[in-house]
Amino acid sequence: MKAIRGMLNRFGPLVWRKYGFVSGFNVDRRWFSSQHIGIDQGDILLMIENYRTGMIWEYFMRHPGAQKALKLARFVDSTSEYAVTPAYADQYEAAMLLPSQKQAVAPRVQTPVLVDGDLGEWQSVPSYLVDEEMNVPDGNITKVDKSKMNLCSDFYIQWDEERLYLAAEVTDDVIVNNLSPAERGSFYRSDSVEFYIDPGRSGGGVGLFKLAVLPFDTLGNTHGARHEDARPGPVEAVAPQTQIAAEKTATGYTVEVAIPFEYLGITPEAGLVLGFCHTVINCNDRGAPLGAYVRENMIAWNHLPLVWDNPDLWGELVLE
Repeated sequence: MKAIRGMLNRFGPLVWRKYGFVSGFNVDRRWFSSQHIGIDQGDILLMIENYRTGMIWEYFMRHPGAQKALKLARFVDSTSEYAVTPAYADQYEAAMLLPSQKQAVAPRVQTPVLVDGDLGEWQSVPSYLVDEEMNVPDGNITKVDKSKMNLCSDFYIQWDEERLYLAAEVTDDVIVNNLSPAERGSFYRSDSVEFYIDPGRSGGGVGLFKLAVLPFDTLGNTHGARHEDARPGPVEAVAPQTQIAAEKTATGYTVEVAIPFEYLGITPEAGLVLGFCHTVINCNDRGAPLGAYVRENMIAWNHLPLVWDNPDLWGELVLE
């Protein structure tokens, strides 16, 4: 049941459609089936009832055929330890999860924020760094070669009664803009940034809000899209009050965002805690073909495997 609730919370209509759960999906490949298998829905109903009352298991175990099958398969009632229990297991796991223990503090807005890509009004706001050492481990992602490129992001967060403000100053030697103005999602294929927000850490909210920002398309326009969250789609369709801007700089580009709290389903107040992660996706191919998937690198504040799919691994964002 935790898995079912988790899938619904994280992926919403991507995995649950007209006839229930889709027949399959692969988050790593960004693939979600458009089909349903009826027998799967039946299994889910049985799982839910068994979770509620234990009825299915009790009836199954009473059946002579089930008892005989277990004996023939030589099942033995026993108690055993977990297969791998080295003395240092707890310490090793804690060390591996250290990137998820990060905390960012967002002060209240002191100077009105104009979302235009100019970060002048952010100079007094604390910054947090995502650098070349924070590579996301994945077989399809190449580690940043610091001898050949510069890639990092200083990000900032503020808030007021109506909006959560996010900004990133990205250092990137080669800005690739091979996606056309017609593109309205899947920005992870090229140079882009992402902000992941989990309102559920506060005990409320309306599901994950994962915002991808394409700083520049082939004509220099900036685009935003929600993806793999509770309501995916281009922001102009699914979160039209979200403000997004980007601007080129001498060392890369800036991104500035304002997200109304109504889209997160929470009322902001000092001390509120949200799940949060910031990622930078990078390509260095100056001749990248139009529309091609050219992602090479991905760095993240919480640089852990499949971080995009695991809100439990995101850090904390605390409203000050």
